[in-house]
Amino acid sequence: MTAKEKAIKLVNEFDNTLEYLTPRRFPKQCALTCVEEILSVLNRCTSNLITHQVKSEISYYWEVKREIGKL
Repeated sequence: MTAKEKAIKLVNEFDNTLEYLTPRRFPKQCALTCVEEILSVLNRCTSNLITHQVKSEISYYWEVKREIGKL
């Protein structure tokens, strides 16, 4: 899944959940919070052992975060 597709999927998941409760900006903020938590965990992993897979995941989720910002 591309970063853009992942961004859309995350925002839509929260949008569907919060559909009648909140304006559109809240699902985006929830998705950003999730991505920031994922990045935090991945960054803690890199402090002990940097692998190609971890670096790849970090890059991917930074791109997801940028794409959420564009929505």
